[in-house]
Amino acid sequence: MIKGNLFKKNQRRRLSRKVTQRPEQALQIAIFNQLKPLMAVQKCRKFCAFHVPNGGYRTPAEAQAFFSMGTRSGVADIILLLPPDPDQAGGSGRTVFIELKAWKPPKTKPDKKPDTAKLQSETQIDFMNIVQNLGFDYHVLAAKDAADACNQMAAILQRYGVVA
Repeated sequence: MIKGNLFKKNQRRRLSRKVTQRPEQALQIAIFNQLKPLMAVQKCRKFCAFHVPNGGYRTPAEAQAFFSMGTRSGVADIILLLPPDPDQAGGSGRTVFIELKAWKPPKTKPDKKPDTAKLQSETQIDFMNIVQNLGFDYHVLAAKDAADACNQMAAILQRYGVVA
């Protein structure tokens, strides 16, 4: 027989397991809510965007397995696969890496631009340097809110000729 007190304890346990959304997750979800329909309409002919889920909690056994499979810390949050640059004859497709950061400007200087180098961890900076040394593009998208993140992503897509 289940006692009322036991039920309340289990209910509290379930409530405490709620996944809390981190600010960068909310920004990324907003970006992909706009990208997914665009990719579907184009059937990924103009671009493909995805997230590599390297972060998050892992048990020690899972962490070891993922490490053995090549998981690397510091990898950018969003990866864009783009068609060849139309200005380069015989070129191959392009890959763009985007690190997403939630950023709050100082109250006294709301228009201040972020110092993106200070927003990234050491492993993210190491990965950025590898990517750039190999000739790929890497962007740090530091956004104040979902609208700002979506506007910056739209600007990146426009830069590469994906959207007008």
